[in-house]
Amino acid sequence: MKRIIIINGTLGIGKSTVAKDLAQSIDRSCYLEGDSVTHSIPDWDVRCESKIKKAIEEIATIAKYSLKHGLSTVVIDFVFEKPEHIKYMQDLFHGLVGELRVFYLKADTQEIENRISSRARENFQLEQTRTHEILAQQSNYLDDISLGISVESSGKSVSEITEHILFQLKHRLNAAAFIKDSSGNFLFCHRRDIPNKNKGFQLPQGGIEPFEIPVETIKRELLEELFLEDYQTLAQTKQARPYYWKKGQIYDHYIGQLQYYFLIEVNDEQKKQITKSNDFDFYIWEPIDTILGNAVSYKRDVYQNAWQELKDYNQ
Repeated sequence: MKRIIIINGTLGIGKSTVAKDLAQSIDRSCYLEGDSVTHSIPDWDVRCESKIKKAIEEIATIAKYSLKHGLSTVVIDFVFEKPEHIKYMQDLFHGLVGELRVFYLKADTQEIENRISSRARENFQLEQTRTHEILAQQSNYLDDISLGISVESSGKSVSEITEHILFQLKHRLNAAAFIKDSSGNFLFCHRRDIPNKNKGFQLPQGGIEPFEIPVETIKRELLEELFLEDYQTLAQTKQARPYYWKKGQIYDHYIGQLQYYFLIEVNDEQKKQITKSNDFDFYIWEPIDTILGNAVSYKRDVYQNAWQELKDYNQ
């Protein structure tokens, strides 16, 4: 499978160091430094949209060449300030790679400033000013993964950060929903492939496609699985939670899934939209305790864990 991995973050966060270490840890991979591309662009300006797009196009061209000539993974480091810049990059790879993952390195602001100072560059004060500008811009988009999956780097070694990213890469990204009705009961879906009508219940869910964020995934999956188009989103978990399939099972190269959870509400009219699908043969509406206690065994713990974060929004 051809794969692109992007390491995003502000200046001084350690993108290059982590990206290099990550590339060395993955077979048939290479590291592509974003700064080396921007340095080759005449009159480079970090605030010029046309220059930014030109840099992204050049990075994509080099990465495509690498993948075409024997490599399976390209690890790229670049400062993406806005989701639309990442989307532009994603569009350039659409249909050409099986997976595109973006990771957003974050750290305490003071620690970032200390890292920049320790590099002892002549323009380190300008870098610190620019870092604050980038962080202010990026802070507008950190409620989801549109700038990448957050990876905390404060107080961590490069090897620890790399191991965390490698762990993430072993899991397929997924989104699931707790859906409640006006009576306060929750939707429980019975899997069509399980004959026992008393077992095999789960929440509606689906895999996050290479070019999606979780909110887009859950919208698509609810329409595909339940024919549900209208609903109110009350909350979303900030971090994905891992779960593993039945013992010994591996799908593609994934050992399990990292799942984002949504708390969704439907009124009586919206509830009528929900009908049978190819994945589920029937649905029931039950109190939350029933769902948490009777889900398929390998999802039970992760459901309970996710609900602890979402329950305060269940008014």
